[in-house]
Amino acid sequence: MPNEIEPMEPQVKADPVTRFFGGSPLAVLGRLLLVSILVGVVLSVLGLDPFDILHSLERLAHTIWNLGFDAFHWL
Repeated sequence: MPNEIEPMEPQVKADPVTRFFGGSPLAVLGRLLLVSILVGVVLSVLGLDPFDILHSLERLAHTIWNLGFDAFHWL
C-alpha cells in the first residue's frame, strides 16, 4: 500500500493589515484584552502591585523563602 501524498492547498494571500496584526484588527484587539485581563489576575493572585512593584517583589520572595523553610520544618 503506497503512501499517497496529497497536494497542498494554495495559501490565500492576506491584505497587509491582516498580515501585520496576525488576524483581523478586531480579533487581535479581543485577544489582547483577554490576555491583559489574564495577566492582571495572575499578578493579583501573586500579590504584585504595579504601583509598588519593588516592595511587592520583595514580599513575594520572602513569602516563597518562608514557604520553603516551612516545608523543610514540616518534614
